[in-house]
Amino acid sequence: TGDTGPGCIEPLPIFTQIVYVNKAGNDATADGSECAPFLTVTAAMASITDAIAPFPDPLNITKRYAISIGPGNYIEPLIHLKANVQLVGTSTLLTRLQIPFDINDPSWFDLNFSQDPRSGFVNLTLLSGPLDFNFQTAQSVSGKLFFVSVNITPTPIFTALSTSVNQVNIRDSMLSGGYTQNGINMVMFASFVSSGNITINSQATTDTQVNLVGGGINGNVIINVLSGHIPIDPLNLTSFAITENIFNPSPNSGNLIVNGANNVITRVRATVDSLPIRSRINLIGTNTSLIRVDDAFDLAYTPINPANWAPLPPTTVQEALDRIAALLAVTIGIP
Repeated sequence: TGDTGPGCIEPLPIFTQIVYVNKAGNDATADGSECAPFLTVTAAMASITDAIAPFPDPLNITKRYAISIGPGNYIEPLIHLKANVQLVGTSTLLTRLQIPFDINDPSWFDLNFSQDPRSGFVNLTLLSGPLDFNFQTAQSVSGKLFFVSVNITPTPIFTALSTSVNQVNIRDSMLSGGYTQNGINMVMFASFVSSGNITINSQATTDTQVNLVGGGINGNVIINVLSGHIPIDPLNLTSFAITENIFNPSPNSGNLIVNGANNVITRVRATVDSLPIRSRINLIGTNTSLIRVDDAFDLAYTPINPANWAPLPPTTVQEALDRIAALLAVTIGIP
């Protein structure tokens, strides 16, 4: 067929906003393009110096990067995840990062809501800790993190600064050791925690909001509210199953534990399919309540005994009639 010619020349990452990493790369000669990839995630992260996301952005100058990581195990020391950078793997089976991460980088700095920094991970596995994402240390009131189709082996820690704008969004992911949130707004959708605990801590200066939707945990959901702190509200569990771990059985798993404070109103809203059996619900605090709702989050009610089950729907007409008769017998007496 003859010579095909030189083909196209790969544009540099400053134009494509994609930095490539794979096992054929060479940090000494790489420019981060598809033709000259880096060998390490460390070098790829260091090469990004112009990611920016001002808020508001009337001139449309926001610039966010993807680091595209090929198949393989990447064993590297701690990386400071920069703002406006997303690490994108090939799949959770193929791209495996034995790399601790934090967000202790100046690119996150924002104390007056003048930035909209967003970073995260997609289609890869995080194998090594610590994973400590602390917006207090980063001095970022508006930072946000996203985890989409990610397997996480260690227990990540998410800490807010002093605003409810700090957010973490986890979707379609598997967490092997749960997570801990200090303040912050958490949304976890269609994800599963195979062991460990979800620990939700209030903070004195930070709203704590939680929406766990779909999926579940083979462990405990533990909510800690300290006296004088901002309440954890809303705290919504929607079809998020809390179940026992067969390798660490009850009483060590399968519990919903709310360590409330008498002077802080704490309301947990949950669909019935989110709740463990009655004996595994532990509510502490005179202002702590459990509100059962339907999947549309209406028809909410608070039972007299908040640790009690809502009765299951009757399966036959006769059972329904028997229940009605029993209720009438209690309220008006037996004729």
